Amino acid sequence: MWEAKDELELAMADYDAILVEDPNNLFAVKRQVQANELMSIYSHHSLYLHHLLYIFTPLTINISIAMADYDAILTEDPNNLFAVKRQVQAKELMRNVSHFSR
Repeated sequence: MWEAKDELELAMADYDAILVEDPNNLFAVKRQVQANELMSIYSHHSLYLHHLLYIFTPLTINISIAMADYDAILTEDPNNLFAVKRQVQAKELMRNVSHFSR
C-alpha cells in the first residue's frame, strides 16, 4: 500500500517488520528488493534533476540579461539586424530551456 503512495521508506519499514517476524517470507523480501531499486532510481533521477537545475538556472538568467541588452540596442537603433537576430535566438533558446525544465 505504501508503494502505491510513493512512500517507499514506510514500505521498507513494513517489510523489515514482516521479516523480523518471519525471515523466510519471500513476498516481503521481493517487495523490499523492488522498493530498494525504486528508491535508487528516484535518487538517481533526483540528482539528475538537481544537476539540470544547477545548469539551467544561471543560463536562463544570462539569457534574460542578454535579451534586455538586445532590447536596449533595438530601442536606440530599431534597424540593427544583428540585435534582432540575436534577440530571436535568445527567445528561442529561452523557450527551449523552459520547455526542457518542465
